[in-house]
Amino acid sequence: MKGAIVTVFSKRRERYLPFYIPALRSYLEKTSQELDIIVSEQIDYNTTFNFNISANVGLRAAFESLNCDYAIIVGPDNIPLEKVDYSWSGKNETSFL
Repeated sequence: MKGAIVTVFSKRRERYLPFYIPALRSYLEKTSQELDIIVSEQIDYNTTFNFNISANVGLRAAFESLNCDYAIIVGPDNIPLEKVDYSWSGKNETSFL
């Protein structure tokens, strides 16, 4: 199954991206997990940040543009270090940190 990690990004987390993307790529390679990485960013910084809209735009890109079978929404401040399996488990799951 084809999967994607959707990272919802806001201007206040801008400092995380230079660390997050390389760390995530490295972790995925190390654990042999093949996933597309989508960074979904709110362009209009003059309004209140809307996580849900940014997440939905990223999910739409995953399913409609990349033809993914599943997607995981992760914030750029959540860098996997060990024992994080992003593969499809066969059921829908929700977790909050």
